[in-house]
Amino acid sequence: MSSTPSTPDHAAPAQVPRSVSVAEKLTWARAAMSLVAAVVLFTALDSIVDVVMEQPSLASGTSEASVRSTLVGFRVLDVLVSVVVPLVLLRFVRRGAGWARLALTAATAASILLFLVGLGGPSLASVFGVVYLVLAAAIVFFLWKKESGRWFAKRRD
Repeated sequence: MSSTPSTPDHAAPAQVPRSVSVAEKLTWARAAMSLVAAVVLFTALDSIVDVVMEQPSLASGTSEASVRSTLVGFRVLDVLVSVVVPLVLLRFVRRGAGWARLALTAATAASILLFLVGLGGPSLASVFGVVYLVLAAAIVFFLWKKESGRWFAKRRD
């Protein structure tokens, strides 16, 4: 006989499960990537505006100022959705708040959508962009693993 009591499969773990810890680390990594993308955008803003202004698909009469403000606006929105909100939510996720898991999933999904429509984040064609999407998908995967579910269910009790 073992001296450690066995835990039924449905019992919640006493410590933060590995899957939640992994999701937390991946969220930090993705937030760092978003900040790097923001710094790159702001340091190369003039060059990016020039490239956008040369696009034939750009509506005639579009001013450089409107392109600049759109780029900056969406980058700020992306930083809020991909950095600020998730990092605040992580505090509650670590405590086992189920609403925070849902909110972090929604924020991650929103940042993926922003990324895919090209309004936030790096280019999908870049390695950086692929890593960004893989991290986002992995965060959601780890947040919703069975062991994570037990952790959040325990906190609800």
